[in-house]
Amino acid sequence: MDPNQFASKLNAMARVGDLLPALMATAGRQSLKFFLDNFDRQGSMEGERFVPWKQRKYQVNHKLLNKTGHLRAGFQLKSQGSKGFTITNDVPYAQYQNEGTKHLPKRPVLYASKGLEKQLTSQITTALKGLFR
Repeated sequence: MDPNQFASKLNAMARVGDLLPALMATAGRQSLKFFLDNFDRQGSMEGERFVPWKQRKYQVNHKLLNKTGHLRAGFQLKSQGSKGFTITNDVPYAQYQNEGTKHLPKRPVLYASKGLEKQLTSQITTALKGLFR
């Protein structure tokens, strides 16, 4: 590697530090949208497979988990700069809906998604490779 190539690689490495906060912010927004889309899908994605939420025993005039809109509106994206992001929900019953209870079926909204992870990893890898060309 000649000195110009070496300098180019060093500059690219310096730009990674500048790029990471923007990449993490984009990944956070995409993740939040992915999870909020579960309300519209009325189920969750397990890999490439859609798993519908268990239906109620009785019919009402609104979708599952959408009576007041508080649960959906409670999701917040909290950025941690280049270290990543966190998605939280402070609605008191959010955990019960997501994980289920003895009398309430599990209706996961926020969960580890291999499909989402694969998509974000691909986008981040592509952006970082672009710096080192």
